[in-house]
Amino acid sequence: MINVALLGIIRRWYIRDHISIREIARRLDISRNTVRRYIRSDAIEPAYPARHSPSSLDEFAPRLSAWLSAESVKSQKQRRTLKQMFLDLKELGYEGSYDRVAAFGRRWKVGQMERVKSASKSTLGHTYRKLLCVAFDMAVVRAHLGEKFPRFVYHDGVLESLDDRKKENLLTVVRRYADLGLQPVITLIDSDLPVRAEDDAAVFTAGEIIATLHDEGDQGRIFKMRGW
Repeated sequence: MINVALLGIIRRWYIRDHISIREIARRLDISRNTVRRYIRSDAIEPAYPARHSPSSLDEFAPRLSAWLSAESVKSQKQRRTLKQMFLDLKELGYEGSYDRVAAFGRRWKVGQMERVKSASKSTLGHTYRKLLCVAFDMAVVRAHLGEKFPRFVYHDGVLESLDDRKKENLLTVVRRYADLGLQPVITLIDSDLPVRAEDDAAVFTAGEIIATLHDEGDQGRIFKMRGW
């Protein structure tokens, strides 16, 4: 049976982007013979959007997406497999098959790759320029560590527009500089936080948060003045 969504992805990568069969098989976690079968198939991609039928996985899709995002920033050895996630979902009440979970995982992975690829060159350039600026600022402060030089460095909105893996990696670097005796400070809004699974630790500990700003009272203001 030919999956038309997968058919379009495989043909686009192979014909338009000139990606090898081996690489496509690796990206989608399927066999090379399956890739060849899709490439040689006489099936035609439909010009209309595919219908979505209710699935037993729908209720658990947000949680599974969060798990996949959280696992993607870990090293290969530390990641949970889709099989392990399937068993965890069963513990939470999922009654569907593993094949649905595996198919969801493939679609999620393809979506992530397409999203990164579709980012414009200017956006990617902005991201790396921002990271280079952050790295330069902290490197300058570190180079003068032990001298009469400021140890404080501040960056506003540093996580904005970064993907979750870069956010996690950047926070790891920031913490390493803090351990050296520097004082890196960043500001962000809730939507800039990297996505983590519900059972994972919070992104920041209470000791790492200097101030939480909000409109619910005087304590949420950065300047202590009368409201208007």
